Amino acid sequence: MTPEEIQKIQNELYKQLAPRLNALTIFNSDFLRQMNAVTQSFQQIHLVTEAISKSLVPTFKILEQLESSLELSDIEGWKAYTEEFGWIETISFAYAKELKNTLVKNGKEETWKQLMQDLRDGDLLSEFESELGKNILLERRKKILNKCLEHHRNGDYISSVPLLLTQIEGILWDYAIKKGKIENLPNGKKLLDANGKEILGKKGKPIEAQFDQIVKFAFQGDSAFKKYATNSVYNHSFRHPILHGRQTEYASEQRSAMLLLMLLVINDQTNGAM
Repeated sequence: MTPEEIQKIQNELYKQLAPRLNALTIFNSDFLRQMNAVTQSFQQIHLVTEAISKSLVPTFKILEQLESSLELSDIEGWKAYTEEFGWIETISFAYAKELKNTLVKNGKEETWKQLMQDLRDGDLLSEFESELGKNILLERRKKILNKCLEHHRNGDYISSVPLLLTQIEGILWDYAIKKGKIENLPNGKKLLDANGKEILGKKGKPIEAQFDQIVKFAFQGDSAFKKYATNSVYNHSFRHPILHGRQTEYASEQRSAMLLLMLLVINDQTNGAM
């Protein structure tokens, strides 16, 4: 075969392969861009998951235990549950799932009935009392908290509701003081910086903390409990009329049970945090 014939064959092969080579080059370039995008996505996912793992919000602890594959109806059920009862951040996944199923099947009222029924269990309340006794932060309130449980156990919600309101609030203030966020005085409210100095406002006047700030010291991030406590309980429509003596028709088992559950969450959040 002459050199000219060889060259001709090479040229013909090149003509046939050129489009494929060009396509391969384009594919490789596109592939690299895709891989780079995937890498960036994984980096973003890592940052998100790392942030979630460091968050106290859990926003919701039970979600960490959800099965990897859920039916759409189950997802909607969990969504409804988190909106209504997601603030009870300390209960087990199994119990949360039981409450979720009740909520989906029978509604909010029946779910509260189940919670109230469960809190009538003498053994459960005794266990609750034991758990409260392990929390050093709650030590000086032990007698009062035991009275709260006793009043609830006896159906004396006239006493348990206002008493629980005061103690829950007091525990959160105690926590803020222990963390060095608030001055350590009987009725101290002034905010302190990392050096224990008063934080001053624009006019040089010490800034006094409000309840919503106090809750944030114990429940950081996107906490469902923090939102519930601030928006639904410690406000002008629930807490204030009761503790200021303006409302007299406040006693109910559901309110007392709700406050007991709040106390349970706070105990879990602050126990061992000192």
